[in-house]
Amino acid sequence: MLRRIHYSHIGERACYRQARDTLFWPNMQGEIKDFVQQCSVCNEYAHEQQKETMMSHPLPKRPWQIVSMDLFNHAGKDFLLVVDHYSDFWEVDLLPDLSAETTILRCKAQFARHGIPDRVICDCGCQFACGAFRTFANEWSFEHVTSSPRHPKPMAKQSRQ
Repeated sequence: MLRRIHYSHIGERACYRQARDTLFWPNMQGEIKDFVQQCSVCNEYAHEQQKETMMSHPLPKRPWQIVSMDLFNHAGKDFLLVVDHYSDFWEVDLLPDLSAETTILRCKAQFARHGIPDRVICDCGCQFACGAFRTFANEWSFEHVTSSPRHPKPMAKQSRQ
């Protein structure tokens, strides 16, 4: 059973999660841990599978200095979420479509209410990683920092000018 659980070399925790759905024996977790630790394939690639260390952003000194934004879908509708790093205050805007132009219009409305941030952090969604958003960042004089959701290190950075 240990060989079957570990057949795809998915790691200790994933093997245990998979096994506990259908199996049980005394000290099952310990035996799975020992089995995975003795696997030459897993040991060979263990260093490459380490998690990326968390990269923190600088702490803002005032509200709306640094904001993060993302798009999400709920109940079949699309929304823009903007979060202030200073206060953890957030705003949600309904998006009638997912175009960059609509996203930029919603950002402009929020910036008009709260002020233009110094830095905007978002993922590499097509609404944010396009020429229109880069132009918006340049015209409104904020730093645009993007990162991939699965890779927390910055992927591209648009400097203030």
